[in-house]
Amino acid sequence: MWTQGENNTSAQPSASSASSREIPNPSKLPELKYYKLPNPTSIRLLDIVESESDKVRCEMRIMDLNSCPEYAALSYTWGNPVTVYEEPMPDTQNLKYPEDADKLPFTYSTPPLGPNGEALVVVDGPREDYGTQRSIEVNGCAVHVEENLFLYLVAVGHWRAQHARTGDDSDHVHDALRLPMWIDALCVNQTDLAERAAQVQLMKRIFKSASIVFAWIGQSDRLSSIATDAMEMILNYASTLSEAIFAPTHDSEVQRPELMDTSLSSIPGMSVAHWFALFSLLQRLYFRRAWIAQELIFSKSILMICSGGIMSITLLLTARSEPIDRPPLSDAGRHFMKLATFAETQCSPQIASASTPRSLEIEPRNAFSFILGYHRVRGRLGSSKAGMPLIRSRLVSSRVNSKAVHSWGVELPEHIKLSDQVMVEVEPGVFRFHRRPLRLLSVLSDFRNLDATDPRDKIFAFLNLATDDLGLIPDYCANVQDVFRKATEAMLKKTGTFSVLSQIQDPSETKIKGLPGWVPDFSARLERTPFDQDGEEYQFYTSSNFPTAKMHFNTDGTLGVDGFKVDTVSSVTDMEGDAIIQVLKLALKVPAHYPANPLAWWCKDHVGRHLRPRAVTRVEALWRTLVADQLTEMDEDYGTLDSRAGLSTGFVNWVITDILEARGLLVQYIDIDPDHWMVKLIIDSFCTRMCLWSAMYDERQISTFTNLRDLGGVLDDLGSKKQDEEDQYQPDQHLEIPSPRMGLEHFPTAHQIAACFRKHVQEPEDGEDTLIGSYRTSALLRLTQLERRQLRNFEKCMQEATEGRRLFCTEAGRFGLGPKPTGQDSQCTDQIWILNGAKVPFVLRWERENRYKIVGEAYVHGVMYGEETNTLQEIRLV
Repeated sequence: MWTQGENNTSAQPSASSASSREIPNPSKLPELKYYKLPNPTSIRLLDIVESESDKVRCEMRIMDLNSCPEYAALSYTWGNPVTVYEEPMPDTQNLKYPEDADKLPFTYSTPPLGPNGEALVVVDGPREDYGTQRSIEVNGCAVHVEENLFLYLVAVGHWRAQHARTGDDSDHVHDALRLPMWIDALCVNQTDLAERAAQVQLMKRIFKSASIVFAWIGQSDRLSSIATDAMEMILNYASTLSEAIFAPTHDSEVQRPELMDTSLSSIPGMSVAHWFALFSLLQRLYFRRAWIAQELIFSKSILMICSGGIMSITLLLTARSEPIDRPPLSDAGRHFMKLATFAETQCSPQIASASTPRSLEIEPRNAFSFILGYHRVRGRLGSSKAGMPLIRSRLVSSRVNSKAVHSWGVELPEHIKLSDQVMVEVEPGVFRFHRRPLRLLSVLSDFRNLDATDPRDKIFAFLNLATDDLGLIPDYCANVQDVFRKATEAMLKKTGTFSVLSQIQDPSETKIKGLPGWVPDFSARLERTPFDQDGEEYQFYTSSNFPTAKMHFNTDGTLGVDGFKVDTVSSVTDMEGDAIIQVLKLALKVPAHYPANPLAWWCKDHVGRHLRPRAVTRVEALWRTLVADQLTEMDEDYGTLDSRAGLSTGFVNWVITDILEARGLLVQYIDIDPDHWMVKLIIDSFCTRMCLWSAMYDERQISTFTNLRDLGGVLDDLGSKKQDEEDQYQPDQHLEIPSPRMGLEHFPTAHQIAACFRKHVQEPEDGEDTLIGSYRTSALLRLTQLERRQLRNFEKCMQEATEGRRLFCTEAGRFGLGPKPTGQDSQCTDQIWILNGAKVPFVLRWERENRYKIVGEAYVHGVMYGEETNTLQEIRLV
């Protein structure tokens, strides 16, 4: 045991004296006692004296950060970081009947697609047999540590021994492994809440001052090995793409790929197994832990280490792929999911009895959420430009065998975006820029889906990243309800807006009981990106006539606000499964001429943005709702991907592609057995899509849609409409096809659909490795390259807007997007409210008298720019 006087470090035993004695069994050693640190900038550092598979011996000493010690810091998780394992999957070769559907492994990856034909299975959660504590020796005393930390200490010994065998003194990586280390579980007295809180406030400086940070992600396995191969393929592809983009314009030999044409299957060599392995690596607990964000963002140099190797974590943080827009399911699996969803809502009970496949556990959005937040926050702090770093490759000589191998150079720009700066005129003609504050709410939004063992750390872990100084300090004596409420009140008062209310989670996701309904449970996941993320640059401001937010924190725990009711939700639908069917059914309940003239950001110049009212059709209001109106409408960029024309064409192609996919499935199975239940399901699916398209085309309004046509009827209807277009409408002078009549500029014409049906393309060969599916590939080939780009851009914008939300329409005929609970309670009527000073509307559920429960924020087309005004009334949010 070691002792520590107030200003006397001589009581600590030296490394030489400790190493000369015999090592007793750690279980027989006395427990380590921590003595108070001498001053606020003191930390403890750990020297690893001996590290083997069965024993670890260390020495601990006190250092002051003001003395600029050289040390390494460890970034890791206390529990088992591995959440995905390889296990056998059921046989999926001979599934013929509806009752077989529950045997399909849709929770998992795909049928066998591993490197050697093996299947990969998701097991989300640490294995139960990985929870034992291990004993190590520190200063002659026993200390109990978690298994994961013990394995790291053993791995350090392994790498040191390997370095000793090679005898290469120039290797800075292995030299860094010999530095004293700061490890929170050992260097902080976890039972002393005051010291723990003080060290939490010091962690920013601890990680910024460390010479190097080791990111221990756990033990190696075959999946991590495949993930490493996947990263190499992504980096090679990104490097090739960068070189093509920056190649001289006169170099005709360089192939210049279209950026928007990148998809899951674009990267050469990448199979489903590679994507799955990369997702599983990013699903390790290390990349889901709240404290990791602060530790990596403030670190100067980071090495990712596992028992199988050491590499720069920059390469993994760079391997972010923008086009990951759908789960890595097989082609057959994805289409069976659509059919099963269709069967539940459309077909006979016999067919609908097929179990609906569950969604894939590893979602790309969740897997990459940490990397996306990492780049955004670093950009706001000025450490790098938010977004994808530039990758370049080069050939270097291997130190092992002198052969030329690929190496990647990663450029992380040190400047920040102009939008993150505020320009202030300090005197006439003299301007000064200063950085916008990085608000705590923005950081919480970026890293909301990270986890913390102690839920209070979902606030405390991000205080050092925020620069808005809310006056919050870590207090582990306070209960979690008080911590969350105090943080919410501070953000409401500091910002003067209701942006924090956009962080309220769905009730089914709530973990902490006893919170007021207006206080987010920050420990719960938020399965959607808020429309209002508390940025100073924003698009929406629903209460432009009432810019100052008024709020009252009542003694009964309610929040008093001023607002007015706009509308009432009448119908809702989910965007999961067969989205086209659900969307068009809901749209038919709304009048063909949208019942409002929404304002919009029509142009932007040196004066600012100008709002202009504009009449829209039902179709335009629908697709603008599906992308939450995230588009530009400036004259100079009219027709680009993010313009009204670009996204409108993307919506048209979304509808056409879905019809083409259903037709491709129909063509393949129609001649097999017309009486088989699956073939009937496929025919009904195609006919329903065509009938919905026809009803929208005819500008009908239908409260309850029923498909009354057979296959012959829908084809006759298509031919009739095509003939009417040729007879009544003038051909477009550029495209030489009939122009749509007024009101259908944003919807597929009969001529467009028929032309795609007739077009002959090179169909994908059987067994061809295409991750987006052969039916999807065949449908895309019937579009031009520009149309494919517009489609993918629309789908990307739509996914961001609708993920974790439901599409709804109101009693007045407005479209909107609201959180999942919207319209779920049949006993209550959800209302659309505009709160005084809020940027977005909210869905509120009446409780009693003037008390309402917040369901969540919403997008409602036609009220987002202050179009609606009314008399304010005071209500209470419970």
